[in-house]
Amino acid sequence: MDMHESAKLERQRREEARRSLRSGLTGLPLPKNEYQIVAQPPPEDSEEPEEKIEEDMSDRIAREKAEEEARQQALLRKRSKVLQRDLPRPPVASLELIRNSLLSSNGEKSSVVPHTPVEDADEMVRKELLQLLEHDNAKYPLDEKAEKKKGGKNRANSSASQVLAIEDFEENELQEADKMIKEEGQFLCTSMGHKNESLDDFVEAHNTCVNDLMYFPTRNAYGLSSVAVNAEKVAALQVEMENAKKKMEEDEKKAEHTKAKAETVWSQIESTLKQIEIGGTEVECFKALKRQEEMAASFRKKNLQEEVAKQKETEQKLQARYGNLLSTLEKAEEIMVGFRAQALKQTDVGDSQKLKEAKPTTGEEEDVAVAMEASA
Repeated sequence: MDMHESAKLERQRREEARRSLRSGLTGLPLPKNEYQIVAQPPPEDSEEPEEKIEEDMSDRIAREKAEEEARQQALLRKRSKVLQRDLPRPPVASLELIRNSLLSSNGEKSSVVPHTPVEDADEMVRKELLQLLEHDNAKYPLDEKAEKKKGGKNRANSSASQVLAIEDFEENELQEADKMIKEEGQFLCTSMGHKNESLDDFVEAHNTCVNDLMYFPTRNAYGLSSVAVNAEKVAALQVEMENAKKKMEEDEKKAEHTKAKAETVWSQIESTLKQIEIGGTEVECFKALKRQEEMAASFRKKNLQEEVAKQKETEQKLQARYGNLLSTLEKAEEIMVGFRAQALKQTDVGDSQKLKEAKPTTGEEEDVAVAMEASA
């Protein structure tokens, strides 16, 4: 029966939307096929053409950013006040309660006793409220962050395609409606004696109404617990207890999964800390070895410098000794040359004496011999 009534209500809502669309289209003015062609006069020769200055990239980015912000602000101003102020939205149970109240009011309609204007206005307000809530929940879901975390891009696209279209108003119309609602709210507060009540009192009354909302499994619908009988309250509390128990079991499973994951992560952390500790010890060992090597390197450098100095000194001594020996060798060679010359002279003298002893020489030979001796 409820499904039949909900389908009936859905058909009625579609028919009303179709009728409103048709009435809006019929109210449009008829097209006028009037055209006016305006040709710009040719520029005079004295006029200089304007130079087109290319826009700077930073100015262009700033302009596009400002235009995008203005567009987003314009779109935000067309949304409901709940979305504009980022206020908590009514739960799904409120939508169910409004829908059930509309179904019950449609079922209670009588052709004999017509509804009063107040009842008709209340029904219209509830229909519009239900339509607006369904539109906001479909286009701007409450669990949008969870959908993003779960990779709900495709879900968002599918839900956006199922968004119920609502009438688009201009900003001046919305401002006028906002002004009228404020005036009516002020009138109601004054007429009902709530003018001196503070905002906290209204918030407390709203919270009381929300807390009074309860799901009754016997009716398979939501209702007010203050007007329900004890049996319905007991059944509703049992359902709530079962739901809480299921929630606890789910949370327990999640906690076990999280605990296992935490143990795995903790073991990885311990392994990493151990590696860090070993790495720190190795670094300290290398630092100590570096200090020892630096100290030993200074000693080695000093010893090598001393060895180099000794080698230079030895080389200088050897070079000096080599020079002395070289000069001694040259003197010895000079002496040897002198000795050789004396030996040759003595040999020549001996040969000449032997020739004299062997045969008598003539006067010319004697002269030759004397000349040879003189040349020698």
